Order: sequence, then structure tokens, then C-alpha cells
Amino acid sequence: MASVTVTLHGALNLYMPDKGRILRVQLAGPSTAGQLLESLGMPLGMLSMLLVNDKRADTDSPLTDGDLLEAFPYCAGG
Repeated sequence: MASVTVTLHGALNLYMPDKGRILRVQLAGPSTAGQLLESLGMPLGMLSMLLVNDKRADTDSPLTDGDLLEAFPYCAGG
């Protein structure tokens, strides 16, 4: 069983179960970044950037034990 640490930035914090910023997730089997984020109820269209272990990734990037997944939303401003 793999353990992955998830950090959601900005408005994506709404999808954290306990409204925290960091979550440790136990994966039951092989999983991708997108599958994990969808399991949190996050619409993938909200993502502007994903990092896995500080490197650019996409929703099809496989996750392994000890990975750090960071998700960033689109930003708006004026």
C-alpha cells in the first residue's frame, strides 16, 4: 500500500476533507494524480498545475509510495 502526501493550494483547499492544507492518503492500489484528486471530489478542470515531487506532472502521472502531490488552481485577479 502506497502513502502519498497531498497539498492543495488556494481555492482547492475546499476539497480537503478536514479543511486542512495537507493530507496523507493511503492508496489501495496503482493510482494516478488525477484519480487521487477526483477521489477527493475535485473537478480536474480547476487545475492549472500539478507537481509530483517538485516536478511538473499531469493528471495521468502515476503515484508511488512516498510521493508528494501538489495541486494549484487557476488564479483570477484584477
